[in-house]
Amino acid sequence: MTQAHTTTGPAPAPVTVLGLGDMGRSLARAFLAAGHPTTVWNRSPGKGEDVVALGAVRAESAEEAVRASGLVVVCLV
Repeated sequence: MTQAHTTTGPAPAPVTVLGLGDMGRSLARAFLAAGHPTTVWNRSPGKGEDVVALGAVRAESAEEAVRASGLVVVCLV
């Protein structure tokens, strides 16, 4: 009789994306698709509704966003 072996890796790390222009939204969508808990923040609050609808958490401030995870991706112009 054979046993099925399952390999599980570490849980996806939380990620924060600051700046939700085209690049920031694309990166946030990619992180979400890969299963990473994703926190987002943008200076203009209306940006990023699409990634929030996909499951990202919108931080109320840049400080809150940075504190949410150990990996912060900054997409600012």
